[in-house]
Amino acid sequence: MSIKGKDIKTVEINFLCVHKKFRNKRMAPILIKEITRRANVNGIFQAIYTIGDKITKPITYCKY
Repeated sequence: MSIKGKDIKTVEINFLCVHKKFRNKRMAPILIKEITRRANVNGIFQAIYTIGDKITKPITYCKY
């Protein structure tokens, strides 16, 4: 990701990739911990959480 011309290593996390029958089994907290652990091992300490739908009150937005 680039902010004001400065490159920052980030991880993108999209939990809608999880199969529908696993979404209600509290998989998100487990996945967050594992992705955080793997990113930290690789020296990445920033994450971007994304979804495919619109959020009612987004904080910010970006275009792919």
